[in-house]
Amino acid sequence: MNIPEKLFNIREKASCPVCQDILKDPRYLPCLHSFCLHCLINWHRASGGQVDLRCPKCHDRSRVPTSGDLIDLPTSFFLSGFIDALATIESGKKQVTCGNCDKKSSKTSYCFECCKFYCKKCLTGHNIMRSNKEHRVLAVKDFQEKDYEIVVKRPVFCPRKGHEEEELKFFCNVCPENTVCQTCVVVDHAGHKVTSMQEEAEAEKREIAGLIQPPRDKLHVKVKMISQIDEEYAQLVQRSENMLRDVDVAVDNLMRRLQEERQNIKAAVENETKKSLESLSTKKTSIQQEMKEIESGLEKAEELLTQSTDAEVVQLKKPLQTILERVGQVDPVESDPESLLDLVFVENNKILETIKSGGIGLLKFSSGTDASESVAEGKGLCEGTVGREAPFILTTKKR
Repeated sequence: MNIPEKLFNIREKASCPVCQDILKDPRYLPCLHSFCLHCLINWHRASGGQVDLRCPKCHDRSRVPTSGDLIDLPTSFFLSGFIDALATIESGKKQVTCGNCDKKSSKTSYCFECCKFYCKKCLTGHNIMRSNKEHRVLAVKDFQEKDYEIVVKRPVFCPRKGHEEEELKFFCNVCPENTVCQTCVVVDHAGHKVTSMQEEAEAEKREIAGLIQPPRDKLHVKVKMISQIDEEYAQLVQRSENMLRDVDVAVDNLMRRLQEERQNIKAAVENETKKSLESLSTKKTSIQQEMKEIESGLEKAEELLTQSTDAEVVQLKKPLQTILERVGQVDPVESDPESLLDLVFVENNKILETIKSGGIGLLKFSSGTDASESVAEGKGLCEGTVGREAPFILTTKKR
């Protein structure tokens, strides 16, 4: 059984986020997340049955269909195809349900025209019908890669009673329920402007392709911002390490009575470093969250463009447009000098001579800020040890 690589994780894609089981009658919400219809009904009922329907996965709110019945939510035809593809992949481990008699069987075949599984008995009945003479039927165990692709992108049939055998091939520009079959066109849409589904889908795909570019540009900007933050992060860490090394070199030349002083300066360095690192980390986390939202929107768009049926493209373009426009506003790449300290440790070369009146060293910015610009001060180790104070100064003026 030659399974396409992109179907390896098909079970995860075909599983309902609520019940964790394989989707049953999958329905889309406007945020483009899919769930079992009965799971959505139970979720909505448990939430109080309000006019708004909250997505169980992303918690976006959308309006309940005007009919008040969640059955009118759009069907995920693409995921329905995935579910059938999963059934063929797992046929060696599990029995497959016959689409005619609903019995499970390990010896199942699939008709690519009827888009149904047939057990051995029902397949015999299918094959004796003259109208099915040209139908392509294949045992599930003999599926090849191209066969899975056909199952996933199988035709979409009209859901209206009595029209189930007719494919949705037309688009009505007048009616809200705008994906229709040939019988719908004749019976319910006479005089309406009707175009082919393929023509309408191609137009919608072109529009979606244009909508993708802004969030794609924004994602590129976010990637550059993350790269810049990572570089600043590394520089800050390196500078901190260099300062700590310099502090150690200076303090190691002092007498034991300077040990507490050294610890005070190191604590000051680490405190300022920690604050700057936390600032960068917070900024990075925020950007990464935005990137996830953008990537999620792009992934949905790519699936709609490359894997969905024409009916889904037509039905889901508008909610997808809302998502892409929301995440597509490009932020400027701006460096934040407030988050990157530029401290250096300046050793007091005359400390042995001036220890009684001075400190062991000075932390300041490499731009040359002097002690008079200091906004933070600390006391040296001498207080409490030899009965006097030897102050050190920590400058925190920004560049």
